[in-house]
Amino acid sequence: ITMDRALVWTDSRYWLQAEAELEAGWELQRSGSIDVPSVSDFVGKEFADGKVVAIDARVTSAKLASTLVEALNKFGGGQLECWQENPIDLIWGDQRPQLPSEKLRVHPIEYAGESASDKIERVRTIMRKNGATALAISALDEVCWLLNIRGKDVDCNPVGLSYVVL
Repeated sequence: ITMDRALVWTDSRYWLQAEAELEAGWELQRSGSIDVPSVSDFVGKEFADGKVVAIDARVTSAKLASTLVEALNKFGGGQLECWQENPIDLIWGDQRPQLPSEKLRVHPIEYAGESASDKIERVRTIMRKNGATALAISALDEVCWLLNIRGKDVDCNPVGLSYVVL
């Protein structure tokens, strides 16, 4: 969201849905289409010349933040600022829906194919090989795969809201 535009990027899987469901005033950016800039290129070009782009670092990946900084530098030196409070959270207030409360379940070994402890040991072997003493995992599907668990926290996805630090 900029001061005068609201844009959303999505790939071709969601173009029809976005066209049908976006409210007036939103601009659909069809990712992968000719002449549609990536999010980072849009940000870099639109916010050059010292303008500030704010992100909520709690939900923005380090890779995306790095890509945005590179684009801002490439196109003229805008600034990326990490906000401690997300304006959406402030506006939402006590109207925000409760977090899911469903219990996680163990994904049976006959379907998982390998125990969680064996998977964790394989990850730790790679960590040692690369000199890492810790690894933070925030992708929900990766957490569930690693721990052989499944959840119901996200509609139509067997994941639970979770994080792992090894």
